[in-house]
Amino acid sequence: MLADFARNRDDVQVIAVAFGTGKDVEEGIVRAYLKGHDMPYIVALDPNGITAYQFGVNATPTSFVINLNGVINYARHGGGPGVTASQLGRWADFIPQSDERGEP
Repeated sequence: MLADFARNRDDVQVIAVAFGTGKDVEEGIVRAYLKGHDMPYIVALDPNGITAYQFGVNATPTSFVINLNGVINYARHGGGPGVTASQLGRWADFIPQSDERGEP
């Protein structure tokens, strides 16, 4: 579902973060996982979990909608059957569009 969302919304940047400690977030392990899964978006590494801690991640997956000014407009901790493509679209619609100069 997130893969389809990333492909179908050119006004939104999707970034996934692989976090944890040890071997599960080593670059080679993550790259091997990505080869077998449909993830057409950026996947960043957070090998010590520092970024996850700073964002208050307490469950996986956690989703954030961050506007052009860096303000978190929406956060959802944990996945589950309630997350749909239309719900992701509504979250993304909270993001103000920039003008022609790239200014919010």
